[in-house]
Amino acid sequence: MPSEFMKNLIGKGFFPQEITPWFQTDKLVTILDTILTNIRNFPQKTSKPCRYSLPKGIHSRRILSIPNPLHQIKLCKVIDDDWSNLRSFISTSRMSLTIPSIRARSLRALSRNFSFSEISEKIINSSTSSRYLLRTDISRYYSTIYTHSIPWAIHSKSVAKANKRDTSFIGNKIDTAIQSCQDGQTNGIPIGPDTSLLISEILCSSMDKEVEGRVRFRSAFRYIDDYFLFFNSLAEAEKAFSELQKIIRGYELELNPYKTKIIKLPEPLEPQWVSVLNSLPRNSEEVLSYISKVFEYSKKYPDDEVLKFGLSRIKSLTFLRANSEILVSFILNVIMYEPSAIPLASEMLLTVKDVIGNTPQIKEAIHEALMFNSEYGYEFELTWLLWLCGALNIAVDENVAKKYH
Repeated sequence: MPSEFMKNLIGKGFFPQEITPWFQTDKLVTILDTILTNIRNFPQKTSKPCRYSLPKGIHSRRILSIPNPLHQIKLCKVIDDDWSNLRSFISTSRMSLTIPSIRARSLRALSRNFSFSEISEKIINSSTSSRYLLRTDISRYYSTIYTHSIPWAIHSKSVAKANKRDTSFIGNKIDTAIQSCQDGQTNGIPIGPDTSLLISEILCSSMDKEVEGRVRFRSAFRYIDDYFLFFNSLAEAEKAFSELQKIIRGYELELNPYKTKIIKLPEPLEPQWVSVLNSLPRNSEEVLSYISKVFEYSKKYPDDEVLKFGLSRIKSLTFLRANSEILVSFILNVIMYEPSAIPLASEMLLTVKDVIGNTPQIKEAIHEALMFNSEYGYEFELTWLLWLCGALNIAVDENVAKKYH
């Protein structure tokens, strides 16, 4: 019988969390015992994952992976069989804010202990006795992980290289299982499944130990692959950057030059637009003014998700039903111009459905969004827009269906 953790890795952690609610693995979990019993009878050694792209900023896309169930189940079995040791390994990091944990009521198999929104508070608490902050991250981290570095991280590079064909080593088992999920490729790990959250943390936990032993800092923490190290002097921060770079390169990875900064403290903890938009409208008369500010800052800061932030902030306002017409117009603007916010916009649109119904304005806006995104084959936008059509009972135009097909 598969363990509860194994069931959750498949039932909760198989699909990327960004995917629509349409896609579920509940039925796969019900036959997991049968699959595991007969798994050796499947001869295919590798498979190609499905690619699922979602927007990242204005002009770029982030590629997620949906692995073949067979090989993802094999990977989950490898992890489940040695979960106790793997959990102990990642728990040794004193720097990590993202050690995966199991939470009974979580929608995911593995959850992070901190959210990124808590980083500002962590920075101010860590900087009380420091003058400089070194902030950096690993360039294209998930996409550039060398799968052979997984056993390096767990067993040390020298031991792993001397025993690279020893199938009793958990690092080698994970390495092989990951390659099987991506057509035998050794570059990168799938972005999306919860198993990759664990694997990325295995590598970073190993790097953390080296950082703790080789870099002298006042305080330090890491969020996934983002490093925050605090120092008394600029010279100390520069020396630490050089040492950190050597450590990261030892795992065939590179620091991101565009995200690397040595900051003289104190430093503003959030952009100006966040501070302004955190001040919510107090009544229905101020809603239009607030939305106008959101539009203004979205143009000033095109690389930030200003529209999404503004929409999330006004979501809880109870008096918005009195402004349902302007609210719907705002939501439709968000759908058109900030596609990463489509899930949130869809949720809010459904809350006012009983007040306004399916107006021609809504149908036309969704139709235009479908036409635009089908032109480029944008999976994230299309799947969420189609889901929204189903939820609102809006028929999909035949031309859109033919175009996407």
